[in-house]
Amino acid sequence: MKNYQPKKVKSTFHTNGLSYTQIKRNGLITIYEVSSSITPAINFEVAILRVMPEESIKGVIYPKRERYPSNEEFGNLGWSHPTLEDAEKRFDLLVKSFRDMHGYDDSGPWAA
Repeated sequence: MKNYQPKKVKSTFHTNGLSYTQIKRNGLITIYEVSSSITPAINFEVAILRVMPEESIKGVIYPKRERYPSNEEFGNLGWSHPTLEDAEKRFDLLVKSFRDMHGYDDSGPWAA
């Protein structure tokens, strides 16, 4: 396998009738605003993206890529908040925790 940068999660995407717009990112930690065509800004999701390796699934080759948490992973890799302020608090705690755990500073590979 080649060692290359993963394909990044899109900054905007639509799934299950909802629109997701990335409003903040640092490394693999993101905040997305979740809305629908009926209700703007339903909530804000903080997510830890996972990097998936290049793999073949049912004969289709998928490149190395970032992946947004599934519904089942929420609570461990994703959290929903009613306000941007609440989401930013969790985001800041996660960024600090990851930096402390991995020894990154603002000039290192963890920086946005």
